[in-house]
Amino acid sequence: MEGLSRAWRRFTGRSQFCALGSVKSNIGHLEPAAGLAGLVKVLLAMEHGVVPGSLHVRRPNDHIRFEDSPFFLVDR
Repeated sequence: MEGLSRAWRRFTGRSQFCALGSVKSNIGHLEPAAGLAGLVKVLLAMEHGVVPGSLHVRRPNDHIRFEDSPFFLVDR
């Protein structure tokens, strides 16, 4: 997260405008197919204009300061 935030900060100071989600929480561990599942998720999100929420997220990791980053967690 720190690396992603630093990279984005080179271009913008905006906060919490970029959605983050995980396909693994929705369909499980896929080992070699994980990259393909992520790609399919991105393509479907672009096609439908919606980022699917990460299932089973009750609260974000306390060590990640989303409020100070360009990102927000998609939980629904």
